[in-house]
Amino acid sequence: AGTTKVNTDMKAEVISTSPIMTQAEVTQEIRTHLSSCGRASVDEDDLEFPGHQAIVGTVSPDENLTLSRYLDTAIPDWSSQLSKLTKRKHGRPVLLVVSSSAVRSVELIRAASAFSKGCQVAKLFAKHFKLEQHQDFLQKTSVHIGIGTPNRILKLVESGHLCLKRLKYVVIDWTLKDAKQRQIFQIPEVSEDLVTLVLSVLMPRISAGKTAIG
Repeated sequence: AGTTKVNTDMKAEVISTSPIMTQAEVTQEIRTHLSSCGRASVDEDDLEFPGHQAIVGTVSPDENLTLSRYLDTAIPDWSSQLSKLTKRKHGRPVLLVVSSSAVRSVELIRAASAFSKGCQVAKLFAKHFKLEQHQDFLQKTSVHIGIGTPNRILKLVESGHLCLKRLKYVVIDWTLKDAKQRQIFQIPEVSEDLVTLVLSVLMPRISAGKTAIG
């Protein structure tokens, strides 16, 4: 239930024609959201993304940004890393991609098809999938990449079915703007879960040098 067969539809691959957000911009978006929801008292140190733990892709400014292209340049040794993994580690992705909706997640799964060739990709969003289905799937399956929404990812981490012990990379879909020109941190239905995911779940790993974010 949690896997998908990806296609190579080139139209679906273009995810943005605008620059990737900088670390400073990401940090400011978190601060803005925390302030608006009464959580501005969070220590400033908790909002910093260590520079050495940032994923940086080398995509030309005049090149349409695709997820596969970005990941290829940001994680050039991906294939060699996968070859060293123990296949029996169920429910432990190496890469997470966090998006604002189920529809967007499906688009990104297609957009990552060239990069994810030969990988087990888990669809981690609520639409069409009950939580119990994801839990059962992750208990039985070794996954390399998870793509989904903050709410479902959080629930699976909290239930213990999504284990982050071998998580090395997190990519947040910063660049997409919805019909109201809002980025992922600015969408009320998503932002609270996203901030919780970043601060409570991901930042301890990022600060410890275990996970990089982009």
